[in-house]
Amino acid sequence: MTNTTTSTVLSPGLPVAGQVRVQYEAGSFLAFFDELGQCLGRKPWAETGIPDDADYVAFLLARYGTLATAKRVLIDGDQDADPEVIERREYQAVQEAASAWKARWPGHCTHCEGAGGTHSPATRWEPEDYTQCAACVEEAKCARCGEEFALTEDGDGPCRVCGWNFDDACPRH
Repeated sequence: MTNTTTSTVLSPGLPVAGQVRVQYEAGSFLAFFDELGQCLGRKPWAETGIPDDADYVAFLLARYGTLATAKRVLIDGDQDADPEVIERREYQAVQEAASAWKARWPGHCTHCEGAGGTHSPATRWEPEDYTQCAACVEEAKCARCGEEFALTEDGDGPCRVCGWNFDDACPRH
């Protein structure tokens, strides 16, 4: 059976505004809703009984980082402070930049996305961890414009056509 309770942890003393409503089912889940009924998130909940303010605070901290940010988003309506909104906007900006880059360089290497090689995610951009791309650079093909024999036999730049010299690649998130 699903039950509902509320908390005014973000706005003590206010009867309705700023309440976080929680639907819960003992041994199953907690679902948190704002005052407009929009689901803010769900999480497993194995406990029995009624959730208390500590459960609300733990959720709000995990979702918004701080109670002040939660209050700005939920009570003041400042969606620009919501970490998920910020992340979505940043992701969208990178996707748009990647689309523009790909449109400008339609012949780019799709194996390395124009980077000319790869790095291990563990060490990031350490020079000794770099592996040249077998699909383009090792074939003396430019990773950015795709022109064949545009690099030296050793795969060194700059590209004789577009000037690429391992300094540009498709933006990634």
